[in-house]
Amino acid sequence: MPPNSIFVQLLAILAMQTKCEPQTPQARIVGGSTIVIEDVPFIVSIQYQSQHFCGGSIIKPNKIITAAHCTDGREASDFSIRAGSTMRESGGQVAQVKKIYQNPNFNTNVNDYDVSILELASNLSFSNTISPITLAQQEIDPNSRAFTFGWGTFRSDSSRLAPELQSVALRIVDKDTCQESYEQMPITERMVCAGSQNGGKDACQGDSGGPLVVDNVLVGITSYGSGCGDPDFPGVYSNVSALQDYIKQYL
Repeated sequence: MPPNSIFVQLLAILAMQTKCEPQTPQARIVGGSTIVIEDVPFIVSIQYQSQHFCGGSIIKPNKIITAAHCTDGREASDFSIRAGSTMRESGGQVAQVKKIYQNPNFNTNVNDYDVSILELASNLSFSNTISPITLAQQEIDPNSRAFTFGWGTFRSDSSRLAPELQSVALRIVDKDTCQESYEQMPITERMVCAGSQNGGKDACQGDSGGPLVVDNVLVGITSYGSGCGDPDFPGVYSNVSALQDYIKQYL
């Protein structure tokens, strides 16, 4: 993210470690395991100029929810999505993106209001490998067991994306604890944090925009963090329940 205003020093420190950089969104699954698309038929690979770029989740036959930093400054015509495949480069259904509805309040300094809705040029055909996910309507209790998914890289020092879909189990972290970790970066009501007490498990490069799920409900959208799997820095996700008024406009 561009280093601006009062966050210059913090962002400079995090620049080499952050999960999401709007120039090239970066977030991937660390410490997880391979799963099949039938386990999570709502996830899609968002492709920018035919290459995996971000994750997203199906919410309607022609609507995908993702992070605003994945779409910021980019044209809809450069995006497509691949749904219904464990592999990010083959299989499933591919659909072009027709229009991007990026939250107008998106703040690139702190990744607040980090949500976009993609409208597809054609409807997806639902099946056991392609189906929508339910959106959270209320706050999730701290320490709830959560899962995040994606095709990102396995390590913070690697640029090699996972060819197959990955999953990792996390715990929801209360906002006060998360705010203590990030000190100068505000953890707003539109954010939810998740991590692992001992570290080593996280979302990071290549997983931006992907889902954070509790009990088969979409509670978060992968947004940012410091490093990947650092026990002192949980991952930060867009809080779906707090953003539902905006999201509902496009359902």
